[in-house]
Formats: sequence, structure tokens, C-alpha cells
Amino acid sequence: MNSRYILAFALVAFTGLATLLTSFTPPEKPIGLEALDGFVGTWVAVGEDGKPTELVMSDVRSTAGGSVLIETMFPGTENEMITMYYTREGHLMMTHYCGCTNHPILKASRGEAGALKFDCIGSGENFANCAKTPHMHDAVFHLNGDSFQSKWRMLDSGEFTHVGDFKLVRKPKKKVKVGK
Repeated sequence: MNSRYILAFALVAFTGLATLLTSFTPPEKPIGLEALDGFVGTWVAVGEDGKPTELVMSDVRSTAGGSVLIETMFPGTENEMITMYYTREGHLMMTHYCGCTNHPILKASRGEAGALKFDCIGSGENFANCAKTPHMHDAVFHLNGDSFQSKWRMLDSGEFTHVGDFKLVRKPKKKVKVGK
């Protein structure tokens, strides 16, 4: 074979390989539990005046050696629910133990403006499927220091029937007076 043909073939092959390799975008890095750093604590509702109220909306604690976060929503009320945050195969997941008596599983991704977005992956306990079971289908979290906003949407028969939009702040610590 002529060396010019070999060189031309190698150049075409190299160009094709380079084009192929640069056309792939690297997969998104999995989101881990560290995305919820700073979430542990007690969260209260924000009043119309923009100041913290005494109404505890969420209590978040770490358990299982720091591998799971447990959020108790509306603690001590008849509407109390639990959400567990954990990683599965390196991806941040949640299982929401809902007042609807089902437990949809949601997977996290990055949303707009640094938000953390959770989407139902179509499975969970007491859960037939997304089309037939009323369930919390997605949630968007904005966690910024001592403020937290979340928006949850319920899906029922293919329609979003309820939106819960929560603006919370970390419960202020009581100041202790020392002396008289």
C-alpha cells in the first residue's frame, strides 16, 4: 500500500475519532447527600410580616452514621409525614411517606438557579404507578443558609391537583439571659 494512502486513511480515522469523542458530553455527576448540607435543624413558617413564627413545619435530623436524613413534616399534627433522604448508587434519592398512605421514590437532579429538583421515578411502596396512584410527583428545593423554600406537586390521574409551597426559616435559638 502506498504511504500516502495510509497517511490519508490515518488522518480520516483520527479526525472521525476526535469528532466522535468531542461530541459526547460527560454524564452529569451524581448528586450526593452533601447537596443537603445545612438542612439538619428545625424549620418554622415565615409569617406575613416576613419574620419567623412559632409554627414548626419541618424537623430534620441525621441518622445511620450520617447516611440518611429524616425529615418530619408537620411534626405532632394529624398531617405528620416523613421523608427519608439517602443515596442509591451515588444518586440522591428520597422516599416520601405521604399522608396519602403511599411512599413514592424520587431522584434528585440540578434545577434552575441552583435548585435541587426531585422527580418521581415511578416506584415505591403502596404505589401502583404514576398514572394510577395520587402521589407527590416532584419537588423543588432552594436551601440557602437559614432559609429554605420547597414546592411540592401532587399528581392524580395525570393532572397536578395540589401544590404545596413552603417558605421556612431555621428556628431561631432562644437567647439565654445570664445573671439578673
